[in-house]
Parts: sequence; C-alpha cells; structure tokens
Amino acid sequence: MDPFRSVFNAASKGKEDFIYLNDRLSDLFRKMEKMRGGTGDSCAQYLATIACLEEEIKKLRTFYEAEISKQRSVVLLTTHANTLGI
Repeated sequence: MDPFRSVFNAASKGKEDFIYLNDRLSDLFRKMEKMRGGTGDSCAQYLATIACLEEEIKKLRTFYEAEISKQRSVVLLTTHANTLGI
C-alpha cells in the first residue's frame, strides 16, 4: 500500500474528527452562555448542568489527546518511512 495514501487518509480522518470536536465545543460554549443568561434555574439544576458540562469537557479533552497522539504516530511513521526510502 502506498504510504502517502495512508497518511493522506489518516490526515483526512483526523481533520473530520477535529471538526466534530470543534462543533461539540461550540455547543458546550453556547450552553454555558445560555446558563449565564439567567434562565431562572434552581441551584440544584444549575449545579447538575455544570457537572454535566464538566464531564463533556473531560471527554473532549481525552478525545483530543487521543487524536493528537494518533497524528503524532502518523507523522513519525511517515518520517521513518521517508528515512528508509519507502
């Protein structure tokens, strides 16, 4: 298999994943802005919403870190393949 094709496919997939994550982060920020707008929620609802947002942010961070690790691996493999003349 052509190593450049696999790098291109991995980069395209990574780009799609980052777009998805960006959209999720934007949605979280909209939710936070809405909460700040004073919707009249009780304290318990407010705290539950904050806990939910915190969990979403933790998941996103984990996903971002995994994607960055994948991209680093692709770059290292490509660099190694180029060094070997493959």
